[in-house]
Amino acid sequence: MFRFASSLQPEEEGVDACEEAVDVLKNGDFSNSGTGDGLLPDDDDGSLQKSRVDFEEALRETEDLLLRFLQNSYVDAIEEISSKAHLHFTYMQGKANFLILKAIVTLDPEEIEVALKACQEAIDACHEARRKQSWFTSWFWKTDPNDFTDEEIHAELGYAETTILMALLICITERTIVGLVKAGFKIQTSMGAFLECRRILKERTSYCSEDSKAHFESGVRMGIGAYNVITSHLPNRILSLVSFMGMGGNRSYGLKQAEKAAFMEKGIRAPLAGLGLLGYHIKVEFLLGLGEVDFEYVGKLIDHMSKRIEGSALLTIFNGMYEEALGHPKEAIVHYEAAMTRIQYWIQAHHGCHWLLLWCYAVQRQWDKCTEKIKILLDECRWSPATFNYMYAMFLYMEQEQKHGQHNRDKFDPDVMAQISHMMSLVPGLRHRIAGKTVHLEKFVELRSYLFFNEKETMLLSILDMFYLWNIFPMMQKNPALLEPFLKDVEDNLLIYPQSSSEEWRHRYYYLIFYKGVCKRYMGDIEESINCFREVIACEADIKEYTHLPPHACLELGLVYRKLDDLEEAKFWLNKAIYDYANYMNATTVHIRAHTALTIIRTQEGQQENMEAVYAQFEDKLKQMSSRGVTLEETEKAATIPDAATLEVEDLS
Repeated sequence: MFRFASSLQPEEEGVDACEEAVDVLKNGDFSNSGTGDGLLPDDDDGSLQKSRVDFEEALRETEDLLLRFLQNSYVDAIEEISSKAHLHFTYMQGKANFLILKAIVTLDPEEIEVALKACQEAIDACHEARRKQSWFTSWFWKTDPNDFTDEEIHAELGYAETTILMALLICITERTIVGLVKAGFKIQTSMGAFLECRRILKERTSYCSEDSKAHFESGVRMGIGAYNVITSHLPNRILSLVSFMGMGGNRSYGLKQAEKAAFMEKGIRAPLAGLGLLGYHIKVEFLLGLGEVDFEYVGKLIDHMSKRIEGSALLTIFNGMYEEALGHPKEAIVHYEAAMTRIQYWIQAHHGCHWLLLWCYAVQRQWDKCTEKIKILLDECRWSPATFNYMYAMFLYMEQEQKHGQHNRDKFDPDVMAQISHMMSLVPGLRHRIAGKTVHLEKFVELRSYLFFNEKETMLLSILDMFYLWNIFPMMQKNPALLEPFLKDVEDNLLIYPQSSSEEWRHRYYYLIFYKGVCKRYMGDIEESINCFREVIACEADIKEYTHLPPHACLELGLVYRKLDDLEEAKFWLNKAIYDYANYMNATTVHIRAHTALTIIRTQEGQQENMEAVYAQFEDKLKQMSSRGVTLEETEKAATIPDAATLEVEDLS
């Protein structure tokens, strides 16, 4: 009874109401206790309804400010929500989310500190409004979801969201093992809260309004979905660690949850879920996945989001990514430049556009434009000075090749070459370290800078390595005209560096053979690509410098055989890429892509087993009905094979 009375009230009034109830019981005076059993406050004064209106008003205003934020009014939205942050935890959480997004985009240490402080304030505010339950009682029984107030369930969700976002910021800022451990525990805490929210969503039967339910459901589905998708891409070594902490990920389940959130008609987090899905399908899928995009689905998602946040600079950027993934770099450039004109006061967001524009120019071989864009990033962006230095030197070198010819090294501008050498020498000292280890991207450019000096200050089609690292090749697959010039470069250089080259330069032959295989694969010549990859693997004993080529060739063979539906052969080569090689350049990329491919194969095999079981049941049913003398027409009508939808597990189980 006391729990029920308290749970119907806002947190601030709950303690006073309980104390008043105790006084009534002590004094035996029920004259002013209102109706009912004397323990619930009288609703005639509208206090309960007023608290609900205040809560719902906070949700409505936060939703409006979020839409304004997404529609380019960044500064105004942040200022207004900051002025109301002290009024309700919903405003506080919204403020933290805005500042987190700004900090991640800018990577400015001061902005990150401001965001971390806002995060902690939001976590404290949400924790204060959560349902209080000791660990001892929660261990033995769960609170009935209908005993929570709407504010309490939204506070639980806000606590989960803000905690995991704070963990992300800690990973970015604290480059030590202690920081990673802190982030890990926060992620674990957040997932406990998310799972509680999922339980509430499944079992709760009443809400103070449909809007409240929609806002809560969109947040739960988005959070659970994002977590599952992210963890599903982790390499085995990291996955074993998070599994030990009680965490794991299912990619298809996560995407399904995020999609449900994105297409909800109402829901404060629906636009964020939609943008997250777009980012995953047309960017993350290329970076952490295999670059296999359902373009029809993405097109529908963009149309849906255009109706919700029309004119958004973020959506314009995603439109550019969509065109880029389709192999339309010129159309993508138009979108990226349009987005930059719409972001008036957030100059750091321009850096992301410059980065995206760089790749559009690179696939068109406009090296002067690439140099211009990377120079802007080198001067203004703090993200990865080592990477920017290396890429600036690389594009300067490629400009010289374009002007004077690839093998006319003696005609290169000596001043430019001196600048390139200086930039390359700076790369090792600029790398970042996390938990004492170099980030794999910066380790790659560091090793590449060493190779530059080992190979007498020359570079051989180094842009192909960057294309492979950032998975740009699948983006060119839709437009073979973009790939043909790079394949020609490879074949021309094979005439200069044949297999019979001296031992000093023989590794270049295998480098070129590997990228010939990659180009052939994306141009549809599967047989030739397989021959190239097998040649690299067969001659791995001769490869002294580019030791990363054999495991990369194993990965590529596994991916080719998966596309050919030869799953056993695919698994052999993918597992070989993961377990048979160590301590080579770009190993993280190999492990992530191989893990993703193996996960997809396991899903395919599971679906095949399910369908085989269904067909077996279907045949048994036919035999049973035939043995009873049922006619053929009645048999066909009764024994219908279920479609794939009936085989899916209930989506919140």
